[in-house]
Amino acid sequence: MSMSRRLRCLVGAAILAMVAPLLCAAEAREAPEPSLYDALADYNQSLPDQSGAQRAEAVVARYERIAGAIDPCGKAGAPIHDDDLFRATVLAEGYSFDPRHVRKIGCLYRRLQAQGRITRWHVMSYAEALASISRFDEANRILASLPTRPVAPLPALSFAQKADSRRVIDIDSPTHAVVRSLASRERRLAVFAVVHPNCHFSVNGLAEIVANEDDRWLREVLVLLVAPGPTPPVDGILAWNRGQPTLPMHLMYRRSDWTFLKSIDTPTFYLMRGDTILDTFTGWPNPNGLARMKAALQRERHAQRSRPGAVPERHGRSYAALAGHLP
Repeated sequence: MSMSRRLRCLVGAAILAMVAPLLCAAEAREAPEPSLYDALADYNQSLPDQSGAQRAEAVVARYERIAGAIDPCGKAGAPIHDDDLFRATVLAEGYSFDPRHVRKIGCLYRRLQAQGRITRWHVMSYAEALASISRFDEANRILASLPTRPVAPLPALSFAQKADSRRVIDIDSPTHAVVRSLASRERRLAVFAVVHPNCHFSVNGLAEIVANEDDRWLREVLVLLVAPGPTPPVDGILAWNRGQPTLPMHLMYRRSDWTFLKSIDTPTFYLMRGDTILDTFTGWPNPNGLARMKAALQRERHAQRSRPGAVPERHGRSYAALAGHLP
C-alpha cells in the first residue's frame, strides 16, 4: 500500500472515531425513553369521533393497562418517573374522577415536593383533582400555598344525616354547601338531566323548558344534576338556583354515586325508574327524545289513574318535592 493511501486510511479512521460518538448520541436523542403521558395523550387525541362517555372509558382503560400497576404510594421498588406518571394520572383522572387516581396523584405530588420539583401547574392540578371528588377543604389548603389564588375558595361542606348514596351537594352560598342524598322513588318515573350552567346547549335548553308552558310536564319530573369536575361551577349554580328556586341544580358529590348514568355529556336527559334507565337522549333541541319521554309519562299517569282506589295527583307537584331531598 502506498504512503498516500495509508495516510488517507488513517485520516478516515480518525474522522470515524470522532464522528461515531456523535452519531450514537444523535441516535440516543432520537429514541428517548417512552413517556407514559405522551402515549396516553396521543391515544386520547386519536379518539376524535368518540362520545364523551366512550372516550372516558377508553382513556381510563388504557391508563390502567400501561400505568395502573405502578404504585408511587408503596415501598420503594422499581424507579418511577414521578413527573411523567403525575401527568399521565392527571389526564386519566380528568375522565375517571376516581379517588384511587387522586390518591396516586397525591403521593406523586409529595414525592415531587420532596425533590423540589413542584410548579404552579402541579399545585393547581392536584387541587383540581381533589375538587373533582369533592374534597374541597384539601383543595383549598393546596391552593392557599400559591402566591396568588387562581380561583375563589370552594365552599365548606357539611353532611346531612344518611348521606350515603346518590349524594349531591346543594350549594347554599359561596362559602357553604350541604351534602345530602337524593331520595329514590323506585316506582315513580323521573327525568334526570345532566347539565352545566356554563354549557350553551344546557342553558338554552333549560331556558326553553322553564319558559314553555307545553313543557310543564317535564318541569314537574325534572331533576338537574351537574357533573363533578376540576372547577365546580359554584357561582353558576348559585345564579341559576336564585333565578329558579323550584328547579335547582345539584352538584354530584362523587361520580361513583351516579355510575348508572353512563354519560355526563351536557345536556343528557335520562328517563328513570329508580336506578333503571328507560330512555335517554343527548343534546338540545331534541323533539323526538322529548316526545318519547312525554308519551312514557302519559302512559304512566294513565295507568296510575286506572288503578282501583287511586288517589288523583295534585297538579303541579314537582319530582324534587316528592323525592324529599330539598331542605
